[in-house]
This record gives sequence, structure tokens and C-alpha cells, in this order.
Amino acid sequence: MKTETHTNNCIARVSFSMIKFMHANFLLKWFRNPFHVLQALGLKKGQKVLEVGCGPGFFTFPAAQIVGSDGCVYALDVNPFAVKYISKKIQQKGVANVEAHHANAAETNLPGNHIDLAFFIGVPHVAGGLQPVLSELNRVLKPNGEFSFHLGRWSEEALVGEMDTSGFELMEDRGSICVFRKRDPNGK
Repeated sequence: MKTETHTNNCIARVSFSMIKFMHANFLLKWFRNPFHVLQALGLKKGQKVLEVGCGPGFFTFPAAQIVGSDGCVYALDVNPFAVKYISKKIQQKGVANVEAHHANAAETNLPGNHIDLAFFIGVPHVAGGLQPVLSELNRVLKPNGEFSFHLGRWSEEALVGEMDTSGFELMEDRGSICVFRKRDPNGK
């Protein structure tokens, strides 16, 4: 049991180190402006936003600037090293509108009907499948809350089908970004 825990800890550390190398690299901003991507995802001032898979925070802190002091960014990651890294950066930068959460996206432990917009960027796959995550997003998103998904390696056709069966409707296709709205259970 102790060896298994140590192995999982090593895997998580190496995994985060690779993600950090790619996403905490100062050169990345020259190729991918996080503010442009986040604005295309639909982030606005005053929103409560859930970032699923925050990694080292490449999008987290720009998102905090966009939502401003009246908004909040819940930076969620299943990797404990990502959450530790983000938590340290929150303290160093003195950012008051970001909360780091170590949780699986299928069990966020956030209050229901609380989030205006949730987003996925660069999440190549979801352990346990997308359905449990969509169920949780349905729970935490406010009525008519939005879920923006950067397709990456995902098939838009398959994603739209899964979203539809999970209570979301496609609002807009912005090329590599699909924006979904939580369907009103009362049909409004």
C-alpha cells in the first residue's frame, strides 16, 4: 500500500512537472494570449467561474483579472501538485478572487447553482468519462449557466451528443471553442 501511494505520488509529480514546463513557460504567452482565449470562452466581469484542470495557472490569473474583484475563479485540479503550486502563487501575488481546489471534476464540493461559467482548456481526456463531470457541472452551474469547452483533441460531434444527453445545449460554435448552456429543466 505504501509503495502504491509513493508510486502515485511520483506519477503526479512528474505529470505536473511536464505540464508546468509547457504552461508556465514565459514564451507561451507570445504564441497563445490567455486573455484572448478566455474572452472567446465568454468570461466577463463579476462572474463566478470554474476552471477545470487549472494546471500551473496559465489561464487562472488572467481569468481572475477578467472577472475582477466582484468575481471569483475556482481553480480545480485533480493533481495535488498543481493545487499546491496555484495556492502558493495566490499567496505570492496577493490575489483575493482565486480559490484553489484539489478535487475531481465529478465531485467538486462546490455549492449547487453557484457558478456562472465553467471551462475546459487543454484537457485531453477525463478519467472516468465525461458523464460524471457533466452531471456535476449541471449541479454547480446556475440556471442558464454556461460551459465553454476548448475542443483540442475532442470531436465536436461526439461532444455535442454527450452534452445534449447531459442537459446542455450548444449555444455557439466558435471554431475550436464550443459554448454550451445548461438547459432549463422547466423548458424555459
